[in-house]
Amino acid sequence: MNGKILILIGIIISTLFIYLCIDTKKDALYAALYHDKEKGQTSAEAKQPAQLTHTVQKKLPASKEPSFAYVNGKVAALFASKDKNSSIMTAIDTICKTKSCSKEIKFYDNIKPFSITKETIALIDYAKKENINDFGLYIDKNSVKIEGELKTQEQKDMIQSLLTGYQNANYTVENTMQEKNLIPLAKETIVKEEITEEKPKNLLVTPTHTPREVAAANIDEIIGSNPITFDYKSSNISKESQTTLDKVVDILLELDNVKIEVAGYTDSKGNAVYNKVLSQKRADAVQKYLIKAGIQAALIKAVGYGEEDPISTPTDIINRRVEIHLNKGE
Repeated sequence: MNGKILILIGIIISTLFIYLCIDTKKDALYAALYHDKEKGQTSAEAKQPAQLTHTVQKKLPASKEPSFAYVNGKVAALFASKDKNSSIMTAIDTICKTKSCSKEIKFYDNIKPFSITKETIALIDYAKKENINDFGLYIDKNSVKIEGELKTQEQKDMIQSLLTGYQNANYTVENTMQEKNLIPLAKETIVKEEITEEKPKNLLVTPTHTPREVAAANIDEIIGSNPITFDYKSSNISKESQTTLDKVVDILLELDNVKIEVAGYTDSKGNAVYNKVLSQKRADAVQKYLIKAGIQAALIKAVGYGEEDPISTPTDIINRRVEIHLNKGE
């Protein structure tokens, strides 16, 4: 009897001990089970396509303007969905051919298409070609910022010319590039080639030609003998060419309401975009000179043709010129 009582007491004590253990550990057990449940959900979600998860979770950007950044061979951008097959993506793929280049690009339906591809790629290509240290380009909303270290005056002038494309597109430009002991530009020497082909002398005096045709022939003769020249890689007219233009002005003032085109050209050396900009600046400079000398502004237009219409081998320095055309039919 006493033995049965002892066994019963032992069973009761064991039962109480087990109950106390379970009650004490229930919070830990619940946490463990809940964690396993969470892990199970995470694994299931991981099996979903990453793009689907991104589309569901990612909020659309507040700004509708595209953003772009290029830093040390790395590209990041927020583009419009329409840009997926555009020229900017083709250009970025070309830039990022090397293994060291990485790109992180996201596309959204509410962002406007990227509209300054030509200017952006020309700037990056030049920076890469010149090995500009620490070059960075940032485009956000309607502002552009560049950074890096310039080594020569030529690099400075070229970068400034390439940035005019953004300014013409109404972008605010912030140039923070550092200038340390810039190597100055070499003085440009233009070799005048002798013209062996004789111009028909009677063209200048034959009365069967109109005053406009005679004036045009005289202007060609003057500029052909003394080409309009500029300071190296600038639009500053040389003193010698100011004398040439004064002779042209004397002829133009004798004409009545004849429309004039000042056409600027370059050779094919260097960057095509830069050459286009430079030819326009030089044409503009001649236009301003003629207006200041008394020619009506409404009659003159200036056009920079860049590398177009070479009169010799495209790389020949003789292609660097400014011509003055009198429109036909006047």
